[in-house]
Amino acid sequence: MSLGFNIVTATPSSATLSGWMAMDGNIRYVAANGGTFGWGNSGTLYSTCTNGGVSATGTNGLFDCGGVGYTAGTLPAAPAPTTAAVAATGTANGDILPGSQIFVPVALGSETWACGTAALSFNSAFHNDDPLSTPHGFGATGANTKDSLSDVYAVARTNSAGELELYFGAERAASNGDSHVDFEFLQHPLTVTNTCSGNLSGQRSQGDLLVEADFTGGGSHPVVVTYEWQCPGSPAQGTLCDTTGTYNQVTTPAATGAVNTGTIPCGGWVCRSSSGVASQSIAPNDFVEGAIDLSTLNLTNGCFSTFLPHTRESQSFNANVTEFAGPLNVDTCQTPGFTTQVSSPSSASLGSGTSWGDTATVTGTASAGAPGGSVDFSLCQESSPGTPCTSGGTSVASVTITSAMQNNSTDVSTVPLPTANKQSPTAAGTYCFYAAYNAPSTGSKYESVPLETNPQDECFTVTPASTTVTTAAGSGIVVGSGGSVTDTANVFSSGGVALAAGDNVQFYLCKISSSTGQTGSCAATAGNADGSPVAVSGTPSASGTTSAVHATSPSVSPTTAGSYCFSAVFSAPTDANYTGSSENTTGSGVAAECFNVSPASTSTVTQTSGSVTLSPTGSATDTANIFSTGGQPLAAGDNVQFYLCKIS
Repeated sequence: MSLGFNIVTATPSSATLSGWMAMDGNIRYVAANGGTFGWGNSGTLYSTCTNGGVSATGTNGLFDCGGVGYTAGTLPAAPAPTTAAVAATGTANGDILPGSQIFVPVALGSETWACGTAALSFNSAFHNDDPLSTPHGFGATGANTKDSLSDVYAVARTNSAGELELYFGAERAASNGDSHVDFEFLQHPLTVTNTCSGNLSGQRSQGDLLVEADFTGGGSHPVVVTYEWQCPGSPAQGTLCDTTGTYNQVTTPAATGAVNTGTIPCGGWVCRSSSGVASQSIAPNDFVEGAIDLSTLNLTNGCFSTFLPHTRESQSFNANVTEFAGPLNVDTCQTPGFTTQVSSPSSASLGSGTSWGDTATVTGTASAGAPGGSVDFSLCQESSPGTPCTSGGTSVASVTITSAMQNNSTDVSTVPLPTANKQSPTAAGTYCFYAAYNAPSTGSKYESVPLETNPQDECFTVTPASTTVTTAAGSGIVVGSGGSVTDTANVFSSGGVALAAGDNVQFYLCKISSSTGQTGSCAATAGNADGSPVAVSGTPSASGTTSAVHATSPSVSPTTAGSYCFSAVFSAPTDANYTGSSENTTGSGVAAECFNVSPASTSTVTQTSGSVTLSPTGSATDTANIFSTGGQPLAAGDNVQFYLCKIS
């Protein structure tokens, strides 16, 4: 029996249903009735699937192979989408929307399942117009078989014009009395505090739908009516108004429904009677299906996320809601492509002045156009080399997608990170952007995407800043003068951040030559070390003569004359932000690092002794005394040469 939907509203679209699924009151596909798919495969025969489930032999079904491992008195397993249905799923016009195809067996009061042996039902009065923001208690306490559903299913697709069509169906457990079934589709998710017993809550919004099927006259006279949740002032679709809106009966010429007027075969799953006995057939009036082209309700934007099938005690729209299934996730939103790309270069040194940006590409579909909404950009530091981080970072910016970013000829929105929000990290390491796409809260055909699909393209590396050391030795000294010489090292870098604990300068000293005035380098070896490393701290200056980070060597007082040269090595053993550097450890030498130790001066005092008379036996000698402050022994070969002259 085909049913007209009871209709009452204003100025809908003139669209009509595509006929993709014939609303003919049959679970199985009947080619003669037209359409592309039925809920189950064509024919009347059954076989066994490779997984052990029930298969309806034939073709063109949406679901098959349910009841895997079924035993009498238990809740059977749901069937899976058929190969044909999977092949017809995509984002092009005419495709089944990914995530929208659902099938849920509902526990009957006689069946054992995860929550016991009763269906879910509300614990206290709850009506279709009651706000969902007020939590409603429920538990596994349902028992009235005339109000019980045994299987519920739904699917959404776009037609050739990109308009959203919604199909739904259900099987009742019994037809021996009046019953009242509601198919409620919500744009915002519902939450439950516990699967089997707890509270159900959520929000209703402009454009939510409820389709009621009332089986009166003992269950043999079904009437199907469509309602839309409407907010005061008719705001944009998806606008929340849970406490101020109400369900109003609406007109949609592109809507239809049907029930089975006679016994029909079950699909590729386990159908059951009210007593929980498996059956291959459905009794008259125990199957109901419906379809709506949402554009005829002016619901051209927005999408549904939650399916809440439930039953009522009586025909009144606001009679107590009794049993329910779910809430079930039914995704009629389209998922846009979402990729991001960090800007060049892939690496640069700390303090180089490089800043990095990011660009998100949100790819829509022809039926929905270039996506709107916003993109949230964040930045994190990679902790495992080669593994991009995708969480735990810092928010960088939330960028609203403007019309200038949308290209409706390609259905792509390109969203760059603003220049003012580009990133220049102040520590070396590998950093990664990550992003989330937020669909508009109202009126969107797209769903949000929490993370880009290509995090490997979101990273860049800040390498440690290089350093330079400039050094200058003090003035030369004289052997034994008591003087000393020090070296001063200045550490320069453009890194712009403070050194780490443990950074130091080690000085070295070498005698280059015994002659003064020579220049050379001094190798950084242990034997040449001038004392222990000198700790340094602070933030190095980028340039200049004297850096904010500098060190002075221990003083030295060489005891032998010659040419001496310092060298210095800056080390950052645990500092990830800086590299080490050195001065005058190799090469021909740095003149500023060298100094002379000059020989000590001496003085000679002589004293003549003895006398000579004009006779062969007289003699005279001279005695020389050498004085100096040098303080060191004379070297082998040092001598005094005496001379004698006749003055007159």
